[in-house]
Amino acid sequence: MNYWWVNQKQTHRHEIGDGYMWSPKLQQDGHKHFSYEYMKHIQQGDIIFSYANAAIIAVGVARTHCYSFPKPLEFGSAGINWSDEGWKVDVNYHKLNQPVRTMDHIDELRHLLPDTKSPIRPENGQGNQAYLFQIDKPMALTLAHLIDMQTV
Repeated sequence: MNYWWVNQKQTHRHEIGDGYMWSPKLQQDGHKHFSYEYMKHIQQGDIIFSYANAAIIAVGVARTHCYSFPKPLEFGSAGINWSDEGWKVDVNYHKLNQPVRTMDHIDELRHLLPDTKSPIRPENGQGNQAYLFQIDKPMALTLAHLIDMQTV
């Protein structure tokens, strides 16, 4: 099982509401990007932490591997510069009643962040600009604990 962090600021209502993740296959300049390439590594049963508006807002379980899929029409002007050809992963999401603001917990999270390709900045807990990040099990367990603390 793998653990993922997906930044869905522009598209979270559609992706969480309709149960999927979608990314373009290539950057606007035609080059590959690590976060789009990560879509190809998601496996059925992987855990996905959804981040939008400075907080973890949902947790999901991947139902499928990625597959080729055109940019969802419901994105509208969101991602207007993204290519129309992309990757899609079907996900069962559980939206959190109390989102977990990472900047409020950066002292607990900082030491768990990877040196490169980190989903958030270690100095302030704000999100980095990329779509998908792989996180390790200790980070996933800490996020799960923070989510549990919010529901008490």
